[in-house]
Amino acid sequence: MDSRRDLLISVAVACLGLAILVMTGSIRTGIARDVIGPRAFPYAIGALLFVGGLVLSARRLRRMNAEGLFLVPEEGTDDNPDHPASAGRFLFIMVISAVYASVLMPLGYLIATPPFVALAFIAMGERRWLYTAAVPLVWTLSTYLLFSQLLNVRIPVGPLAPIFRELGLIIN
Repeated sequence: MDSRRDLLISVAVACLGLAILVMTGSIRTGIARDVIGPRAFPYAIGALLFVGGLVLSARRLRRMNAEGLFLVPEEGTDDNPDHPASAGRFLFIMVISAVYASVLMPLGYLIATPPFVALAFIAMGERRWLYTAAVPLVWTLSTYLLFSQLLNVRIPVGPLAPIFRELGLIIN
């Protein structure tokens, strides 16, 4: 396998991380100071990308052939013949992800998430209908309860907002 493409991508990831680190310095801290500040997350992401890209680049360079050739042994495993990787599956998941992102606010998390997860299961080859119906519902309810009720994260509820206000599950 020709490793120049992998090397180029890992160098690009390191450059992206470096660019994020440089741009993060221009984020204003604002009036209200907190312990973490607005720069912590971008700094962490930038550092992670930069270091990760450098590590991957070093690994790729180390594995290159001693004669200077760019050929390295193949990595990974072959596709499952029953469910091979395909561009169609990838594009389908990207499309349903975009649709999910666009309907999340108007429909709310509880309505938009189960069909999205079920369609992703089907795209990935899940054929058991009970599993495809039950897991998205359990996933949606458990993550909603975890984040909205236990961690107090505001999650869009869409048209269910009046009912949730009456039940005291959301304040505003």
